[in-house]
Amino acid sequence: MATTRKRVAAKPALAPEPARCEPCEGTGLVPKTVRVGQRHRNVGDQQGACLTCWGTGIAADET
Repeated sequence: MATTRKRVAAKPALAPEPARCEPCEGTGLVPKTVRVGQRHRNVGDQQGACLTCWGTGIAADET
């Protein structure tokens, strides 16, 4: 008695992951120093949207 093998369908190839934005390291946020007073003392940092990738975290195509 001959045995028959079932054919297994090949898995589709996954799309490559988009490149991360370098300034924000893919988070979409960058730290911004907060300064107060007449002498502009640094009092801390706050998060702001990355202007390179507009907060998406994906590197912009330079074409």
